[in-house]
Amino acid sequence: MYDSYHHRVQFDVSSNPVRLTFIAPIGGVAVAATLGALSVGSRGRFDPEYIGMCAIAGLFGGIVSIIYVLPLLTWTDIRKSVPLVYGGSLAAAGVAGVMNKTEIGMFAIAGLHVALCIASAVLFRKTERRAMECPQCRYMLRGVRDPHCPECGMDLEQWRRKKI
Repeated sequence: MYDSYHHRVQFDVSSNPVRLTFIAPIGGVAVAATLGALSVGSRGRFDPEYIGMCAIAGLFGGIVSIIYVLPLLTWTDIRKSVPLVYGGSLAAAGVAGVMNKTEIGMFAIAGLHVALCIASAVLFRKTERRAMECPQCRYMLRGVRDPHCPECGMDLEQWRRKKI
């Protein structure tokens, strides 16, 4: 975002791409550490070194997942898509860990993660922006309370009635 008063570009921390850049590696660590901890628990011995290795692998996987997480989830409602994607991945990690299938589980979780990202992109796509534009001239109507477009004068109430 460009700030004309200070003549510089500001870093918008509240934007979805920035949030997702932080969420993806953290989610990867959580999923892989869960898989490692549960598979260690099912083996009957606690091995913190193994859990650490799984967490490092999860961090790497989370960073790599930014490649597909950003394009797929940027335009979604992340309050809905992130819990689905990472909740489903955590559940799969739990099942794979309890079954003691760590190696196979990592590949299955990665595939499920991609599939859940695609499903979230379809299910939770934001449509707010289109609803806030004039259908005739594409003027941004955010904050406009008048039933007519200030740019072209289109009657928005009549258009909404026709649409319904």
